[in-house]
Amino acid sequence: MSSLQELAQTNTQHAVLQRIRGLRVLRRPFERLLRAAVRDALASALPQGCGQVLEIGAGDGQLGELLPAALAERAVFTEPLAEAIEEFRNAQPGREVIQAGAEALPFGDASFDAVVGLCVLDVIDDLDGAVRELGRVLRPGGCLVHWLDMSTVLSGVFRLLEGAGLVPLPNVIDSRPGQRWPEDLLLVPSPELQMIHEVLSRNRHPFAKALEQYLTAFLSRPFPMARALREFTLLAESLDQRTALKRLFGVAYALADRPTQLRFEGFKAQPASSARFFESRLKAVLTPERGFEVERSDVKTSFELVPAAELQPLRYLSQCVGKRHEHEVVPSAFLNADAAAPRRQQTLVELGIYEIVARRLP
Repeated sequence: MSSLQELAQTNTQHAVLQRIRGLRVLRRPFERLLRAAVRDALASALPQGCGQVLEIGAGDGQLGELLPAALAERAVFTEPLAEAIEEFRNAQPGREVIQAGAEALPFGDASFDAVVGLCVLDVIDDLDGAVRELGRVLRPGGCLVHWLDMSTVLSGVFRLLEGAGLVPLPNVIDSRPGQRWPEDLLLVPSPELQMIHEVLSRNRHPFAKALEQYLTAFLSRPFPMARALREFTLLAESLDQRTALKRLFGVAYALADRPTQLRFEGFKAQPASSARFFESRLKAVLTPERGFEVERSDVKTSFELVPAAELQPLRYLSQCVGKRHEHEVVPSAFLNADAAAPRRQQTLVELGIYEIVARRLP
């Protein structure tokens, strides 16, 4: 490997590790709810007399910290990234961590009663290969339990959209906190976005250049995945860009001539959930033909009321499969049907997690 390749690989690993650390920070306000959700799922899913458990994509040990102590003690942890393994071992000395990816596990056939993972399967390109490998190391009757509490990696979604004539935008329009499957994407037909760009460009609007750059990333062939992901992330994470995007359609309509306005009036942008894309992708590979039967696949919600001092000035905080809502005023809709409105000195905290349980067939 050349020095340039080594440098690129090192930079990629650092970026992944920074993302893992960032997830730990984002999960902190929901830790009690996440721990309870993980333990409840395992209590109902693990086979009777469950023996050894394997975690894939262990990262720096965030799921390992949530497992029941007795289960964690007999678990084997795997993680492909060496830097993450080092952090795992520093934080949890004595636990067995092996460097391996889910697509090539260094274990014999039928070695485990259960495989668990948190935000892992959505980042694996070769999902078919990973499922084959998980089926190989699981004993008949064993189970795969996977959780997704954060937004899924969007490469799989973008591949499905490639060639469909739809351009994904961050959904800055819908901000309802009570959605069970958060619609984090807005799918817009590419001719409509190109028309908006033409109007903005003709009127020398400052957002025209940014939109042109974004469209180029999504309409180029061959499809530049890395560039598209980068452009989407920049747009989603920039407050200024999100504000401009929220006003985009109204601004373009106001600047357009009447014939173009009439064409705008027929626009149909479709909200979509990246988590539901991921669910469909998982269900397509966790099939009886591949040795699995899906027993459960849904977004599970939970809530707690905490002292207001913990999250001042917020009265409401929720996170549903990565989509976060922070409000100083309690909204009218909640994630969990049983959630109670907070009292004066309380904050309502809600968590939604996509959970799938698949059983290994005999």
